[in-house]
Amino acid sequence: MKKLILFILLLLLGLNRQSFAWQEGIYDEMGPYYKALKKFTHKKTNYLLRHLDTNYIWHGTFETEELRQAFEALFKQLYPDGQEGYATTLGKPWIEANPQSQFFLSLYAGSKGLDRLDGPETLWDLNLKVGDKIYKPQLIEPLPLNPFYGKFFPFIEKWDRIYRVVFPVDHSLLATQEFSLQLFSVLGASEMKFTP
Repeated sequence: MKKLILFILLLLLGLNRQSFAWQEGIYDEMGPYYKALKKFTHKKTNYLLRHLDTNYIWHGTFETEELRQAFEALFKQLYPDGQEGYATTLGKPWIEANPQSQFFLSLYAGSKGLDRLDGPETLWDLNLKVGDKIYKPQLIEPLPLNPFYGKFFPFIEKWDRIYRVVFPVDHSLLATQEFSLQLFSVLGASEMKFTP
């Protein structure tokens, strides 16, 4: 019986190790888009230690000009003759140049009631910190969880909520200096630092 339990534990650890290896390798697809995505995406995890559980996980991707151009190139590779439908609608905000600072965010929160970043009942506070200045989002747009976003942002999971977030800060300003995204809630605080 002890050998069986030991075998099952080793098997589970091996499976977990494989899933972590897959997560680490999600950007390994060839091509400039995935290289740019890896370069401009950060991940933060907040743990609830007393229950050995995850409080929340969030990813933040800053849309730089390099990432925008790589996104557009991959979109054209996937749809070489154009696409007159939903994919064009979903891709448009990421293909067209935006003078303001734009981010793709994914959020998973284990606690019910803390799983939404948008809306009047959210318990989250999201900031963009540039130097000594703090900016609030101009737009937090919930996005549909679908295969399109799964292709372009392969770190998202089926239980995540995903968003397009725009801050009223000139895009070119963030390309030249360090800045951070800050996320606060009753679950704790988290900060992602980006450097040019």
